[in-house]
Amino acid sequence: MTYIKKLLILVSIFLISCNNKNSSSSKETHSENYNLEFQKNFKNKPKIFSAFWIDMNERDFNRVVDTLIKQRKISQTEDSLFYDLDGFSMYFKETFENNKLRKITLLAKLEPLLATQEYSPYNLFYTKYNLPALVQKDKYYQKQTVPNSDYDPVHYLYLNNGVPENVPSSLIDNGVKKYNYEQNKGEKTTRFGLAKKIELNKDARTKIIINEVPSQDEEINKDLVYSLEDWENYIPSRIKNKFRIGRSEMGLFAGDYKNFKDQKTRETIGNYLIRKNSKYVTYCYFQNYDLKITYVDKNYYEDEIRRQKNSENSKTEFKEEMEELNRKARIQSKEEALEDI
Repeated sequence: MTYIKKLLILVSIFLISCNNKNSSSSKETHSENYNLEFQKNFKNKPKIFSAFWIDMNERDFNRVVDTLIKQRKISQTEDSLFYDLDGFSMYFKETFENNKLRKITLLAKLEPLLATQEYSPYNLFYTKYNLPALVQKDKYYQKQTVPNSDYDPVHYLYLNNGVPENVPSSLIDNGVKKYNYEQNKGEKTTRFGLAKKIELNKDARTKIIINEVPSQDEEINKDLVYSLEDWENYIPSRIKNKFRIGRSEMGLFAGDYKNFKDQKTRETIGNYLIRKNSKYVTYCYFQNYDLKITYVDKNYYEDEIRRQKNSENSKTEFKEEMEELNRKARIQSKEEALEDI
């Protein structure tokens, strides 16, 4: 190898090394600049909700989510996020447009957990923004009683020490009480809910929209009552206390007894006996509602309204055009028929 070739190789290696150093230095500088910009926005930007700001990009959004997960304000279940708002776990969803955050939606169960307004996340907004109180509304539901597929009477129990214990007859459904299997067409009760949809301004750029929407959760819209629960008032108190009937948070669990082939995790022995010894089960079907709270960029919201109106106008115009075409077609068809006869 000639001297000139060796020199060229050394020069090439030197230049490549310099380029790598410059590239590495440039990446480090860019990363430092990004971190500084993020911290500045995180601290100073007006927030649409919690630590999120309008127009933030998805990279910043995910970084804030990671921060709030560490602070235990956000939890993640599979692909869904949930925000902890004063003990209420609320489904959390974001909306981006052109890589800019435009809207955050929170969804919480308005019922059946709600006994009074005090036990609803709405109470926080009611207090802070001086909003109208929840009102009682009519609620309709259907009931259907059918044979209990889990019915397999348990007449005695074996404690883990092997000592047998008889199950009182009052905890065994003998089927004396008869049920009408016809599904009723609707009974009325009451529920708490919003009197009307609420819109308010959080600040100059953010609007808050609060309304209730039908729950899509089938389990929330269904409840069941076993026949022994229906008779609970007729079960002697000493027996209810012994087997913790109606007290699911206390007492012996199925795991405290042996040879329970179908025992469920942390199912109390009282609940187990009710489930196995009830001959019938009554299903209640009803429509529950979720509390939907939306934080949205005002400009984006107004654009949404305009797009919706334009879409509705287009549909109306199309419908009117089709009706006019059909009208003309009918007239023409009638004229042709008159000529034929």
